Amino acid sequence: MTRSESSTTSDGPALEAVLSLGAIQPWMSIETTVAAVEAVGPAAAAALLKTHKTSRIAHARAISSEFDILRQVARALEPHIDTITARVDTGPEVIRRFAGYAREHDISWWFMKGFALRDRYPQGLPRDVGDMDVQVSTLDDAWRLARLLREDGYGYPDGEVPWFKRDITTGELYGQVRVVTPRRDRVSVDFHAGPYSVRHCGRMHLGQGPSMPSEGPLSWVDNICCVLGNAAGDCFIDLKTVNDIVLCLPELHDASALHARLDEAGLLPFLTTCLDRVARWSRLDARQQDQLARLMPDCTAEPEPPLLDDQPGFRLSVTVDHARAVARRWFPDDPTRVEQVAATAAEAYGNEHPLRLATSDETRPARLPELNNWTCVRLVPAALAQRVLDPAGHLDAPRAQPRLSALTEEVTVAGHDCGDLVTAIGDTFVPTVDFALTPGLVATAYGAT
Repeated sequence: MTRSESSTTSDGPALEAVLSLGAIQPWMSIETTVAAVEAVGPAAAAALLKTHKTSRIAHARAISSEFDILRQVARALEPHIDTITARVDTGPEVIRRFAGYAREHDISWWFMKGFALRDRYPQGLPRDVGDMDVQVSTLDDAWRLARLLREDGYGYPDGEVPWFKRDITTGELYGQVRVVTPRRDRVSVDFHAGPYSVRHCGRMHLGQGPSMPSEGPLSWVDNICCVLGNAAGDCFIDLKTVNDIVLCLPELHDASALHARLDEAGLLPFLTTCLDRVARWSRLDARQQDQLARLMPDCTAEPEPPLLDDQPGFRLSVTVDHARAVARRWFPDDPTRVEQVAATAAEAYGNEHPLRLATSDETRPARLPELNNWTCVRLVPAALAQRVLDPAGHLDAPRAQPRLSALTEEVTVAGHDCGDLVTAIGDTFVPTVDFALTPGLVATAYGAT
């Protein structure tokens, strides 16, 4: 057994050995993996591989194995693989739809994360791809492309409504608009607008621009930064992320560019942790080891996340520390302001936040709040807000004319006596930061649709 095979984490060596089945460059022998699967059982092994988003690689390696226990894992993975494959197969038609519209309306867009990396994977070892992530330059561009898909049967998922923030250093609005089909029978699309958001209040500007062709993937540096930013937000380094880094190593020639982009978001400590896990979870050749060493920042690593994504206390602690570190850059001479930003992170990540009815004694501004990096304005579709507060549809909607103001070309704020509504691409939303909804504003939104 090699040194890597004897490495353990707090979750136990058996789980790491199971994960090796889904690695591009497995770090454990197949015999060690088989023993681990026998120890945890094929159903638990399949669940772990799905959690680490390497089900298709593991299935491809296991289905023709001489070991029956691995074939059992493959069969347990097949329903999940069939679902994600069916969705991904709709991707070309979805792309055709919005690419033509984007060309017609001069909207630049780029693939990012999974859809930008999937062709990098070896033949026969396909990458798990969930959503189609698309980067655009502005929030208006995101809404315009979302409008096209809304007209084609897409809607906003209840669990991930559109949101936006404003960068305090540049004044840019940035955010995300996610759209899905009601039956999830086509690929879901996430339109990411402006700087890439990281954790509670970090962000990084990407390098796309006039010199970079549209309708293609982000640059290698930008894309791996987004992969890392996504993992950092989850505070979870899955095996899929490890595989992505391994496959991108030959393209990451400029360590200084990578470090600069990640440092803007305060992610160099997280990069160190990721690269440590890559070294332990991949059997790297000498050249790859040299490349990895060249990319390693000179800083203290973040705490290593657990193997299972089920420890919210870990995510809370890491995210609050990160928010505090980012805020210190903005307010180096104002520790009180720094702690205020950290407190908003503790509130956001330390509690469950279902959509709820605002309590009578709750002092919550009805107007749009001051926009900044640590205040996430979520846009709850009027129909969803109505279902939360009045499933029977008995809301008494006021009819007063609002005071309208343009936030962007596509987004309008409608000021009513009971608060602000937001309209975008013909859809009405109730904005909320803390997930509380006031009946009067929901009734107004319901009447506006």
